[in-house]
Amino acid sequence: MPLLAMSWPPEAYLWFKTLHIVGVVVWFAGLFYLVRLFIYHREAGELDAPLRQAFEDQYALMERRLANIITTPGMVVAVVCAAGLLSVNPTWLQQGWMHVKLAFVVALLAYHAFCYRLMGQLNRGACSWSPKQLRALNELPTLLLVVVVMLVVFKNQFPTGAATWLVVALVVFMAASIQFYARWRRLRAEGVLQMADAGTPQHPLRPVLEQITPTCCPGRVNFHCHTTFSDGSLSPEQLAQRALELGLEHLAITDHHSIAAHAPVASLFRAVADSGGPVPRFWRGVEISCLLEGCLVHVLALGFGEDHPSLEPYLQGHAAVGPALRAEAVLRAGQQAGALMLLAHPARYRIPFKWLISAADQLGFDGAEAWYDYEQNDNWTPTPIVCEAIAAELRERGLLMSCGTDTHGLTLHGR
Repeated sequence: MPLLAMSWPPEAYLWFKTLHIVGVVVWFAGLFYLVRLFIYHREAGELDAPLRQAFEDQYALMERRLANIITTPGMVVAVVCAAGLLSVNPTWLQQGWMHVKLAFVVALLAYHAFCYRLMGQLNRGACSWSPKQLRALNELPTLLLVVVVMLVVFKNQFPTGAATWLVVALVVFMAASIQFYARWRRLRAEGVLQMADAGTPQHPLRPVLEQITPTCCPGRVNFHCHTTFSDGSLSPEQLAQRALELGLEHLAITDHHSIAAHAPVASLFRAVADSGGPVPRFWRGVEISCLLEGCLVHVLALGFGEDHPSLEPYLQGHAAVGPALRAEAVLRAGQQAGALMLLAHPARYRIPFKWLISAADQLGFDGAEAWYDYEQNDNWTPTPIVCEAIAAELRERGLLMSCGTDTHGLTLHGR
């Protein structure tokens, strides 16, 4: 029996409509984020070889999962249920607004197929689209969505008055704003680079963090671990010995509100170096509690100078109180001491990490702990999806990424 000739129960229309709306929401959400991943993928091509390969592989995996598990199933549900709606109301096919809507749906399906083509080109390293062009492409589904929704709502009474032009202007304004914002971020980054090229001193830890990949920890670097001077189980000497056994290249001990472990570790490393043994580059570090967006978070102050009076209120073995607890105050104290300030484990708090990273970026933080084992495995492994999303957010904002085991136990292989 032809689909349009089928007899449906009374509630069929409502079921088709419900599932169609759900499918459309999922479909568009996937399309919006998929091209955003394409942008990150192309920008990753500008990195140095080891970091570039790690990011490109990660973005390729995220793109495949998003396209195959979310976006395409959403499209199938939307299209199948749309056919169901037409079978319940076949007279719609005789109306002009439906013909126009179906034309836009065909355009959307073509866009969907084109995204798959771009994904294949990116995976082969053959994509010729620039990040700027991809940002412009990412606005196309928005325009299609607005037109399709207006057609469904107004049908044959499609408005052409001032209100319609206001909606069009609003959509264009939003799209242009996104492009201008992206350009502003690029110009800001170029300005920073120009200042560095002109002789502005660069923090010595910055180039190290710029090369961090998901595989750096725990074998090469560790910028987050604790000793018995806060809530760890290893003495400073024991932790230093573990670092030597691992052959770490960079180490920062980040006890809570204490740097008492630094002196004995530095002394042990000097003795090993004097005897001709290899030692990691040892960076001063401390983990400080503060309030960010009304949420109690932890901040890593890394690489500060030997003389650091501004940090003294935060090195008393406990969190500060009053105005000193605010993120702005902690940031100012860390910057005055010459530290890079990074948000620790962004996905461990009650507020979504995107909000916290955005707030930290606006205040002037240098970055965040991108790669972290939120599942607390015996052998440290960055948590998939979560860490990838955090890294993408940091990269989009031009912020630094760090990693560390957050060791509290008896080994530097895990927490």
